[in-house]
Amino acid sequence: MDGWKKLNSKVAYKCPYFWVTEDDVIQPSGKTGVYHQINTTGSVSVITENQAGEICLIRQTRYTADNQPSWEVPAGGMDGKSSPLENAKRELQEETGITAVEWISLGDARPFNGLCSEINYFFLARNLSFGKSNPDQTEDITITQKKIDEIKQMINRNQITDGQSITALCKYILYKENQ
Repeated sequence: MDGWKKLNSKVAYKCPYFWVTEDDVIQPSGKTGVYHQINTTGSVSVITENQAGEICLIRQTRYTADNQPSWEVPAGGMDGKSSPLENAKRELQEETGITAVEWISLGDARPFNGLCSEINYFFLARNLSFGKSNPDQTEDITITQKKIDEIKQMINRNQITDGQSITALCKYILYKENQ
């Protein structure tokens, strides 16, 4: 047998941001079992690059990180109706007030594929315009612009610990190396 086989699936929990399924499965070994999976409509992360070559980082307090502040790239959940690019444009404008003329896909990744079905889509935004942000009521955002070398140091010193942001920054660095 190749891989897993799903026999049955039911929603065990649902909230506005994700749902958990409880699946009866046949495992790769051939044994039956139950697999619990977190499901989402996906997420987007945006790397901005201004004319000085700086990248926008946002700082916000994260409840799930013991109420600690977190440096991140602009990102957010997808609405399940619009394309990844449209969601990225919306999230960037809401969180930072930034809009962009040029958008480049940096690919996607599954940030925690042992537990969750989520796909995170990454974009590079250039030719930026700066306006007023409109963050959600759960977001307390501070915005800054930093050079990539400083961001690499922040990652190395554990000042940036958000996995989706680190993946987005790695995708950006690889993109720049291959230009």
